[in-house]
Amino acid sequence: MNQDPCVLLVSQRSPNKVVRFRLFTPVFIQAFTTLLLVVAMSGCGGHAASITLNPMGPIHVDKQISAGQAVQFSNLTQGDVTICLGDNGRCIANAQGPSELQPPGLKISQGQSQDITFANSGRYEIVSLNNANVHVYIDVR
Repeated sequence: MNQDPCVLLVSQRSPNKVVRFRLFTPVFIQAFTTLLLVVAMSGCGGHAASITLNPMGPIHVDKQISAGQAVQFSNLTQGDVTICLGDNGRCIANAQGPSELQPPGLKISQGQSQDITFANSGRYEIVSLNNANVHVYIDVR
């Protein structure tokens, strides 16, 4: 019996007749890789935008999305970050927008991400309470 792990032996009705089928041919590998890529990317369509908060200096982001779409905020800084609807580094009480971004703000732990859905059209300014150089504007159509 063949011990090659790349060959699949399929027995037919007659025990003396064995069909050899090469499982890991270049065509199979290409097809399998394409399938994996399609499956991996199928989860990528849920976010209209992603915003990464990182320690590399000022952040100015201006994104446009459609009403009902989510924005993913990722924290790559060395500590927790709190973001909210605001102006000049401060949260604005009773600001129109997602409830998660209302005061006291949304805390995103180091290395974590958070999806925020913007249900209504408008322009939203999002600030970081940890970094005055973060200026994020979300235009929702």
